[in-house]
Amino acid sequence: MPKALLILRSSDPHFWYNNLVGAYVPLVREESDVYISREPGGYANIVRKEDAIAGEISDQENFYQQSGEPT
Repeated sequence: MPKALLILRSSDPHFWYNNLVGAYVPLVREESDVYISREPGGYANIVRKEDAIAGEISDQENFYQQSGEPT
């Protein structure tokens, strides 16, 4: 299963994932203070650890689609 991040919030309105709260994004790797993900355009970018939780997703086609409010 592909590794993913569930975006819980965006601590800054200018972050690339601000409009993806409640969506899964790909997890490329984990650094000490941030996750590295891929934007929809394919660029690698950071996600603050306090803004997301790491896990797995059953189907990578669900990346970037909001699944409703995270619980």
